[in-house]
Amino acid sequence: MTKISKLQIKGFLGIKELKFEPKHINIIKGANEAGKTSLLEAIEKVIFNKGRRVKYVKAGENEANLYVELDNGLAVERTLREEGSDKVTVTKDGYNAPKPETTLKSLIGTEGFQFNPVDFLQKKDSEQVEILLSLVPMRVNEDQIKGWFGEVAPVNLHLHALQVLKELEKYYYNKRHVANGEVKALKNQIDALFEQLPPGYVAEDWEKVNIGELWKEVAEARDFNARLEKAQEYLEQEEEKKQAVLDKLEALKATTLTEAQRRKDRIQSKAQERKSQILKQIEELQAELVQLQIKTGSDIKDIDKECEVEIARFQEQATAALDKIKEQADICRKLIKQKPIDVSPLEEQAQDAEQMKGYIPIYKDMLRVEREYKEALARAEWLNQAVQKARELPAQLLADIQLPVKGLGIDAEGNVTIDKLPIRNLSDSRKIRLALDIARATCGPLKVICLDRFESLDPVRQQMVYDEIKDDEYQYFITDISRDYDEEGNYVGELRVETL
Repeated sequence: MTKISKLQIKGFLGIKELKFEPKHINIIKGANEAGKTSLLEAIEKVIFNKGRRVKYVKAGENEANLYVELDNGLAVERTLREEGSDKVTVTKDGYNAPKPETTLKSLIGTEGFQFNPVDFLQKKDSEQVEILLSLVPMRVNEDQIKGWFGEVAPVNLHLHALQVLKELEKYYYNKRHVANGEVKALKNQIDALFEQLPPGYVAEDWEKVNIGELWKEVAEARDFNARLEKAQEYLEQEEEKKQAVLDKLEALKATTLTEAQRRKDRIQSKAQERKSQILKQIEELQAELVQLQIKTGSDIKDIDKECEVEIARFQEQATAALDKIKEQADICRKLIKQKPIDVSPLEEQAQDAEQMKGYIPIYKDMLRVEREYKEALARAEWLNQAVQKARELPAQLLADIQLPVKGLGIDAEGNVTIDKLPIRNLSDSRKIRLALDIARATCGPLKVICLDRFESLDPVRQQMVYDEIKDDEYQYFITDISRDYDEEGNYVGELRVETL
């Protein structure tokens, strides 16, 4: 494994001049502004040519010189000039590399010299997850999503594949929640509609029932019963009606005879009066008297004849009326031999049919809701499968990838895990090991790892770091604000490097 075997810094940032031979663990001590971070930036600049600043040459100097030797025979010298004409030379076993920057890039990992385990330990869980995901660069596209779910959900495909799948899980989970609510609401609606229907109700049995015909039968039965009742009443009044006809006939006869007698009496009276006159003139009017008697007899006969005719007419009318009464009575006698129709069953049948037909809209509404319920249930089940699919896919995708960090995985809930535990559940020692594993996985062929601001860790966690790195094959540069004192008790704040 490639490491730094010699480092020389001159006129760079806050460092006037520093030379030392780095070992396995290099602790860079000093007070604030002593140049600890400058040393790390020097390594970063000379090898990776990455910088955090515009100006690197120490104030008062014209140029800065950085030199590093690696244990594989590679040597790098980079000169940074105030006016900006920088120069780099890379040699290997005494020979100049034709493409210096290309040669140096071959030493760089995914993070280069920028990943700091100390920073990682102090980040939020979500930020730590982002860093872990960046170690496994994965993307998914619309075709993949459509192949998995049959549709392209509205998620941000620019995110990491595992984050996209988590977004898909949330998307389908929320839709499943809504769908389950719809299923429950539709089921309650079906139950409510079902409660309104009679037991065993079948709409097809009542759809073709003609309510009008049933009520027509009821009306006909009521009419028949009314006629039967009237026939009974008619027969009960038959003799009374006959007697009324006969009484009317006798009354008419009496009236006719009385009127005839009155008219005869009036004629007799007039005739007698005239007779008296004639008798006075009998001699002169004898002939007239004879004629008068003849005419009087004739008039009386005419009246008698008229009276007979009138009475005969009355008799004929009475006979016709009696015949009609007899005919109607005969009809009534035949009718009353029949039993009255019991209207109650017909009414009950019509009312039941009318009530049952009234349930048809409720029944059809229930069938409609049942169809919607089945569709919603199928949708909810599909969404449930989509949620499960979104939860299973991360593990399936990771199964085909060489994971850079041991123990990295995805749980059933889609959370990034280490040793099957979410990051927030890891112990301090496991988090420290994780941070160092990330650094080891990202540093590249040059096995150099930086731990800047080491003093921000408490002594317990600092010791955990030392315990973790003491026997590995990587090289560490650790910056720490020293609390060292000389023999006289004075604070020692200048830059210095302790190697282990």
